[in-house]
Amino acid sequence: MADFLVGRRVSRVPPGAAMDLPYEMLFTVVYVVVDDWYQGEGWRLVRGRPGVKPRCSDSEVLTLAVVRALEGQTRERRWYRTVRANWLGLFPHLPERSVLHKRAKSLYGLLDRCRCVLRDRLLGDDPRRLIDGTPVPVCDVSRVGRPDGRSAGRQWIEYGAVIGRCAARAWWFYGFKLVLTATLDLLPDQAVLVPATADEREAAAALLTPGLVLIGDRNFSRYASPTWRDALDRAGVRVIAPPPRRYAADQDPAERAFLRAIRNRIETLIGLLKREHGLEDHGARSWWSLLTRLAGLLACDGCLVRPWAFTLPDHRYDEGHQGPGWRSLALNRGSPLQADQGSAAAALGVVWRS
Repeated sequence: MADFLVGRRVSRVPPGAAMDLPYEMLFTVVYVVVDDWYQGEGWRLVRGRPGVKPRCSDSEVLTLAVVRALEGQTRERRWYRTVRANWLGLFPHLPERSVLHKRAKSLYGLLDRCRCVLRDRLLGDDPRRLIDGTPVPVCDVSRVGRPDGRSAGRQWIEYGAVIGRCAARAWWFYGFKLVLTATLDLLPDQAVLVPATADEREAAAALLTPGLVLIGDRNFSRYASPTWRDALDRAGVRVIAPPPRRYAADQDPAERAFLRAIRNRIETLIGLLKREHGLEDHGARSWWSLLTRLAGLLACDGCLVRPWAFTLPDHRYDEGHQGPGWRSLALNRGSPLQADQGSAAAALGVVWRS
């Protein structure tokens, strides 16, 4: 194995990638799915920048971001050394690490849009969605608000990061909370990022659409809050959740049996995002890096790792392929309080929505 970085240790390549595919096949499949969408409609969402056009296409940058999230590589330097040492033939125009980092951050919204488009192809007519929230820490609580005025989390304050508590684990953390919906077969659907102290029900109100059936824990029950119940009635959404103990006798036995068999599936998905893809140990040191990591996590665990759901065209990776050129993100769906998210999401304190 060639070491292109003299004096630095290069991580060994595991014997196989996710889904028991060789890494070359994995990179090819993800690239074909991403590039087909990019060539069809993705390039319209970006605009040109002045200067020399990079030789590494946007599709290649997005492919590296997805595979990195799929493999759970939370350390960017280690991932870059591994790619450069082992798969430089697949990415002959791989830029410097700092350049790749900046381009990936600028294209995070494009990756999220690609995930949403491919997700819509996979979604069926089933209106049922699992829902739950999970912490997304950005640094240790002990490093926040030191007496001498120095704080490791000061760069996150303007984006809404605060100290919150996870009641299920009796754990204090500093950062945000991710409220996620998914289908019954664990396909991530919608996600919203809110400050750590925000109410999960208020965050979920930004995800309500008419005809939806939410399946969650007792925190999302209709009896949990009058405000939440009014929001459900206005949106025409039904909730299946364990009721408070005083209403347990009134619950339909069939509904109780359904919850017993299905309610923990969302915990399986969130556990997979934490254990395999580093949702809590994401390694992001800035706001835009965090959004890039979240977009990659949802993409890799949702649509882009299910290539069998698409009819892939019969073409292979072409080293000479160049996309429509270097473009900066024009439609930034993930920026705080974007206009297309509506004033309701802004009032709820939503800082990012997928």
